[in-house]
Amino acid sequence: MVRLNLDVVVVGGSEATKAMKEASRTIPIVFFGPSYPVEEGLVESFARPGGNITGITVPQSDHAGRCFTCSHPSSVKISLTYCPWQAFIMGAYQRRLMNNRRKLLVALGAGALAISFCAFAQLRDRPAHIATLSDADEDSSAPLWAMFRKRLHELGYVEGTSYVIESRWAKGDTERLAALAAELAALKPGVIVADGTPSALAAKQATVSIPIVAIRIADPVKAGLAASLARPGGNLTGTTIVTTNIAGKWLELLREVAPGVRSLAFLNDTSNAGAMLTFRELQEQARPLGVKVQALDGRNRSNVEQAFSAIARERMDGFVVGTNAVVFAQRHQIIEAAARQRLPAIYARREYVDAGGLMSYGTDLSAHYSHAADYGHRILQGAKPGDLPIEQPTKFELVLNLKTATTLGLTIPQSLLVRADEVIE
Repeated sequence: MVRLNLDVVVVGGSEATKAMKEASRTIPIVFFGPSYPVEEGLVESFARPGGNITGITVPQSDHAGRCFTCSHPSSVKISLTYCPWQAFIMGAYQRRLMNNRRKLLVALGAGALAISFCAFAQLRDRPAHIATLSDADEDSSAPLWAMFRKRLHELGYVEGTSYVIESRWAKGDTERLAALAAELAALKPGVIVADGTPSALAAKQATVSIPIVAIRIADPVKAGLAASLARPGGNLTGTTIVTTNIAGKWLELLREVAPGVRSLAFLNDTSNAGAMLTFRELQEQARPLGVKVQALDGRNRSNVEQAFSAIARERMDGFVVGTNAVVFAQRHQIIEAAARQRLPAIYARREYVDAGGLMSYGTDLSAHYSHAADYGHRILQGAKPGDLPIEQPTKFELVLNLKTATTLGLTIPQSLLVRADEVIE
């Protein structure tokens, strides 16, 4: 074809496009069909393909496979249902109306583009299939998942029309996650969005091919979910809460409010691998300060009661609560127990302070869910998750509740007040 000195070549499919690109760097090439042209090295980007090539892609298309893989004229009949243009062109060829080779190539190219537009028109209304997996219950996580849906809407998606969500909730029972992840993988969604480290681990074990976007995982490298933050590799990307890096900050802030702290509880889901990574980091940070830290489980009301009984029995001076969604469902019980036992505490989520907790230091979790929607969109457009960096939060907020401090008999230092992002009076 290169020797024919053509003005333009229209090719279908990844292999043919690669072959034509290798054969010529000068003849303009228009492709149709490749689902992932950037990842396959055909173009530099969707916006700026570069070189002598451009085209149309129809990602994850069942119809496109049936329409575009016709390698022999006899198989063209398969696509008659989808696009009559192709039948017209091949009919003209068979009737020898096109005896000039260049005219035939141009006509086939026009037909190919018509086919791709025809297929795309049929596929654009086909909703993207998004699966979500969480170790928590639906009610306690609803506000955060609302941010996920809001961002999808901003990106042009309409639920029920351009996307559908299939959700699974472990409701605090992390042992159910493996089975729930397998259920979702069997549905073959376009992407799985996994909320938290245990859900991400379960999804990763369930599939090595379906893309996974993990939300607010503790330490993806230590957890074995990613090779690195910059290049996670495999089929997973997402966001990290990097709580393992702010454990020392929790200790610093709590000791400013309660300088006499010598023994602390870390209240979290002790079956959560990510939570236990945070606990070990908290222990390491506390040891040089002469502060002892003990992990206590808060997955349900009964465990929270037992945890505060242990805090009273062992005369602990305060406690720390992480971001875990399962424990978050018990937030009112935790805050009431802290007030009853007059215990200073620092929380990783500001919602605890809004509900009457003493203070919080952490990232805005709603941003993680919005970013997960961005990554889900990019993956549905053809990006490979392993090439997308795991995002770290860039902003942490300190929120103080002066009313609670007064109730607990604590005085918030002026140096801390001026550093606070918000003070609830």
